[in-house]
Amino acid sequence: MFKAIRRLLSSSVSSESPSRQRVGNSRRITKETNIHALLMQAYQDRVLLSLRLSEDNIAFHTAIIGVYPKHGFLVLDEIKPAEGNALLLEQTEIQLSGLLDGVALAFKTSIIETGMKSSITFYKAEIPSSLYFRQRRNYFRVTMSSTRIPFNAYRTVDAREALSGYVFDLTTTGTGVILDDEHSLCRGDLIPTCTLRLPGVGNFIFPLRISFSHPNPERGVTRIGGRFQALDKASQQKLRKVINKNERIHAKRRQKR
Repeated sequence: MFKAIRRLLSSSVSSESPSRQRVGNSRRITKETNIHALLMQAYQDRVLLSLRLSEDNIAFHTAIIGVYPKHGFLVLDEIKPAEGNALLLEQTEIQLSGLLDGVALAFKTSIIETGMKSSITFYKAEIPSSLYFRQRRNYFRVTMSSTRIPFNAYRTVDAREALSGYVFDLTTTGTGVILDDEHSLCRGDLIPTCTLRLPGVGNFIFPLRISFSHPNPERGVTRIGGRFQALDKASQQKLRKVINKNERIHAKRRQKR
């Protein structure tokens, strides 16, 4: 579906004036159908969205849990960390940003009303009249199925709950993992200590912010995806080394087909 959206956006470029096509490295999208398509894809992909609600640089997160173009609104999940829900009530307008299939997406919206279901807060917000879409990947995603990289983590700072599994894909900004057993992780949760043993570079230790979590009772596993938090330069270099190597391997395989 994402490729179809990209074709749709490309075909609409000629109908926009040059001043409305790009802002910096991003393109400003104003066509209603394109906005709806991108928001729907962000909803279906469970994209983790960041927002700033205070001046202390705390990053808060939410996600789109419904898009209703005919009624002119979308629905946002509760804010994490939880104190963001009180701060959000003080805002008249918020700006959200995230990565849609590796492409930067950002837009402003206003909260229409607040609701609650099963003790979970949600927000009805206006569908934006425009959004910014970088139109270029910020990272490369490589599948790691041929290289079984072990994943180990502690869910809490006190190391009471251990998690283990293996990596199924890797980017410079995050990773996808198959966890052994079923776990009740939620979008926006932070796993403070995770470790990967990257081939050729050694241990890679990082905090991971959960973007999605799907338990599979039939297989007895949980599939998660998340974004790395606060990586230093040495860790970034380790990642690039592994990803570049795997990109070359995949490129050679494609050439042989």
